[in-house]
Amino acid sequence: MKINDCFNRYLYTMTKFYFLFLIFLSFSFTSFAQTDPTYKDYKKEREGERKVAEKNILLMKEGVLLVRLDFKSKEVAYYEKYNNTKAANKLKKKQIEVNQYIIEAFDSLFNFCPVYFFGEKDSRNILEGRMNEVIFDNLNCEPDTSVKWKNESFFIAEFGRIEGDTTLEESSKLSAAALIIRDNKFKQLRDPFPYFSIYHEWGIKKKKFRMSARRMNESLDIFYKRMKGIKKEL
Repeated sequence: MKINDCFNRYLYTMTKFYFLFLIFLSFSFTSFAQTDPTYKDYKKEREGERKVAEKNILLMKEGVLLVRLDFKSKEVAYYEKYNNTKAANKLKKKQIEVNQYIIEAFDSLFNFCPVYFFGEKDSRNILEGRMNEVIFDNLNCEPDTSVKWKNESFFIAEFGRIEGDTTLEESSKLSAAALIIRDNKFKQLRDPFPYFSIYHEWGIKKKKFRMSARRMNESLDIFYKRMKGIKKEL
């Protein structure tokens, strides 16, 4: 009886272990199947991204581009807070010069769609949809209340650094200085939309902004014509 009891206990234990092992294998294979993307999944994802890019390029062509100008308002306010007028005025002058180069570059070399210019102070108003409260800048880099918003679809452009993405291709562009295009919620666009134009950060100010604006204009125009061609074929 003792031998049989031991054998039965052993058999029960082994059977339990066997079933637990099968459950573990089943869970492992299921998890692997769920997390391992296939070429079909990749193709489906890319097709979705292409459709989004096509929609965005058509919206931009019919809408406007808002270029965000950086006046270093927080830094200027900091200097003024501690009565460092000299540093505040120096920074103001520098940023006005930089922004004038940007405005001139877009005004002379970008014609894919109409362009408006705004200071970083109005970012919150734009993000929250209070477009009537936004004061746009004119071509002289001055706030101009005569520039009125017309309730158009819009995208945002600014000179900054490319944000990384989850893909290897995108992560390799992380931190590169570029002219970047974002949606109306300030979210950076993605491939295959031509959402950036890299420039040499330490290059000649006037030249680097002009090159970026020109290249961006060319990239948008090429992509727009390509998407229009695809749409006609469909």
